[in-house]
Amino acid sequence: MHYRYLIVFAFVCLFSCNTPEEEIVFNAPELIAKSPTEVADILGEPDSAYTRTVFGKQYFIQFYKDHQVEVRHYQGKIKEIVVQDPYPLEFTPATITRFGIDYVEPTQYDSLAMIMWKNIDGFKAVNFYLRGVEKPDSVKHSYHIYFNMDTTRTQ
Repeated sequence: MHYRYLIVFAFVCLFSCNTPEEEIVFNAPELIAKSPTEVADILGEPDSAYTRTVFGKQYFIQFYKDHQVEVRHYQGKIKEIVVQDPYPLEFTPATITRFGIDYVEPTQYDSLAMIMWKNIDGFKAVNFYLRGVEKPDSVKHSYHIYFNMDTTRTQ
């Protein structure tokens, strides 16, 4: 009889180890130096696509509703990725691993403002910025994530 409980317990432990919180949201390094077509091949077709002028430069943006992700392209290459709604991901340095990046210590960390890495190959910087806006009750912090790609790299 105890054997059955042990088997059930083992299955519960086995399947609870791979919680959704541990899954990769997207593999950011895989997107370095990619064109809009290549990004769509990797992430799937965007929910919408449009152009926007930012500081006098025209960007082509692919928008994905899941996590409110904007993939911004300039002159045909990916320039940056903005994750506007990273919930339920926590505002911690370990969250970087959810984007296919091995954990490294941030170059700057202020638990009240931002987490920044300038030491990740292929990126000029990766930033988590806290925002002073409403958030779902289920999360502690409202923040954005910015992946600023190293556009000199050709993959």
